[in-house]
Amino acid sequence: MSISDWSTSQTANQMADSEINWQEGQLPSTVNNSARAMMATLAAWRNDMGGAITAGGTADAITVTLEKPMTSAAYSFFSFIASATNTGAATLKVDSQSALPLRSVSGASLSAGQIRTGRIYHVIKGSSEWLISNAGQANDEVAYMAAGTVKANLTGSPASPTDSTVQNLASAIFAYGFPTGTKMLFVQTSAPTGWTKDTTHNNKALRIVSGTAGTGGTVDFTAAFASQTVAGTVGDTTLTIDQMPAHTHTLSAFVSSSLRGDSSPLTSFSGANPGTAQTTSSVGSGAAHTHTFTGTAIDLAVKYVDVIVATKD
Repeated sequence: MSISDWSTSQTANQMADSEINWQEGQLPSTVNNSARAMMATLAAWRNDMGGAITAGGTADAITVTLEKPMTSAAYSFFSFIASATNTGAATLKVDSQSALPLRSVSGASLSAGQIRTGRIYHVIKGSSEWLISNAGQANDEVAYMAAGTVKANLTGSPASPTDSTVQNLASAIFAYGFPTGTKMLFVQTSAPTGWTKDTTHNNKALRIVSGTAGTGGTVDFTAAFASQTVAGTVGDTTLTIDQMPAHTHTLSAFVSSSLRGDSSPLTSFSGANPGTAQTTSSVGSGAAHTHTFTGTAIDLAVKYVDVIVATKD
């Protein structure tokens, strides 16, 4: 029998092992056989613990036959040499006992490659499974990866890691790293994965504000910033005396002979008496007038880049 079947109670060990007789009043002739049987059991346990056993079965349904078969696995632990590399979750069957799940010390099912051919593994009995204490892979045993890739699970659900590009990893971080409802601008037509395109706003400009964000205006961006032709007239203007240019008018005058010393007049006003004040005839009506205005077109067709607004799902 296995050392695992021995008891921590002295009295219970009188006949705990069918090969060992430590009963009270035993015959002297049985002592040497019992002592040799204990030595054999301890040697078998040494081998079982030292990794002298090569496992059988299949890669994921492992069997182990101990040198000293155990009838109870309540407090068992031993080692074995793996004969195959597992491809996923595995079970372990020890001697004639029922097969139980073989898991990592955390209680998780094994992933492919955690048990490798030719390696020694140490197991201990759990509540309803065998726990393997040194399952895993060394760094040099991880398959070579393509340049610019990382081992990751980007599926959003539990899965084995796969080779993912750094760009895909960055996209996943971007997709999962923003709170739901976050709005951002994207220089692309479609929203990225994990985001929904917001079509509320179209053909509008952006305005930076220091207060509450809002919307406004009535003219589309491309309509406001199009090539505009400048033409029209200036307003009517009535000139005042002060606004007129300074000017003089030539006036003919009559000078009497008593002032000149002769009787010949210098000039005379036709039909007017000498000495009567005269004015020039009135010209103009004081009407308003306009000025024609012409100009070249102002090109406001500013260059732009289209963006979309998307909301985090």
